[in-house]
Amino acid sequence: MSQPCSVLLVKLSSLGDVVHAIGAASILGRIERSFKVTWAVKKNYFPLFRDVCFVDELVGAKELLSIPLKRFDVVVDLQGLLKTAAISLFTGKKRCGFDRKYLKEPLASLAYTDRVSPQKLHVVEMMRELICESLSIEDDGVYDFCLRVSEDEKDWARRRFPEKYAVLLPSAAWPTKALSVSWCRRFVGMWLARSDVPLFLLCGIGDEGRLRGLSPWLLSNLPLRKAMAVLEGSLLVIGPDTGLLHVAAALGKRCLGLYGPSLWERNAPFGDAEVIKCLCPSAGCFKRSCDSSCTSTIPVEQVIDKALELLAL
Repeated sequence: MSQPCSVLLVKLSSLGDVVHAIGAASILGRIERSFKVTWAVKKNYFPLFRDVCFVDELVGAKELLSIPLKRFDVVVDLQGLLKTAAISLFTGKKRCGFDRKYLKEPLASLAYTDRVSPQKLHVVEMMRELICESLSIEDDGVYDFCLRVSEDEKDWARRRFPEKYAVLLPSAAWPTKALSVSWCRRFVGMWLARSDVPLFLLCGIGDEGRLRGLSPWLLSNLPLRKAMAVLEGSLLVIGPDTGLLHVAAALGKRCLGLYGPSLWERNAPFGDAEVIKCLCPSAGCFKRSCDSSCTSTIPVEQVIDKALELLAL
């Protein structure tokens, strides 16, 4: 029997991007051809892969330095940065990535032997196109994000949270995406006045200090798997374009995305999530910092109205 094709998928970060990439690459677990799949990803995202059965090996960014030259038959760079292109150059015989006009760092395309110009707009579908063309497989149109919460994790959440609750995600890596403290305070006040569904704010790592004034409702310092359990038990997850929102969507939860600097057509939670766009005329500018309050310009009343509408469904 011939040896399986060795494939390295490179998607180091961030949380939401890795979740999207898992959904795109899940086709590798449903085809007859034999692939041995290694995934290069930051170690803090390893817990996402517990139920990702199509990945044979995970390697952290530092461990890539010890990988023999040209070890892999095919490297698919799903990140498209200069540093991930360099990984491709040294580790792969065939090196695949997006064409330069689809890259944040266009020079990365020089490292690839094969370049793909995707036809779809959403980033999950774009990565699926790249994977299928790189490995000469036909898209089956099925997207399984492979995120599962165990019964033990569900029991942990059930012991600590009410039977029904909603989650607001105030944090994001970009200041233009994050919800301001004053916005969150108005949201909590209006939510308590209009809904009897308990609300919790699940913040990102390192954002506890900014949000400390919301401590009665704030959940902080939760490891990734416990945060997944909190999202799994919720009725509705509301938040900006941030990793935990995409985790919630991957878990099949009802989501309401609040979008400012990123394009909702490209970066919305994959599936049937509802989206509200900010009022800035430059929405979708992809700026990480701006004088505008960006996502926090979305009226609290509008978000509450839509959230209550979704809860009533």
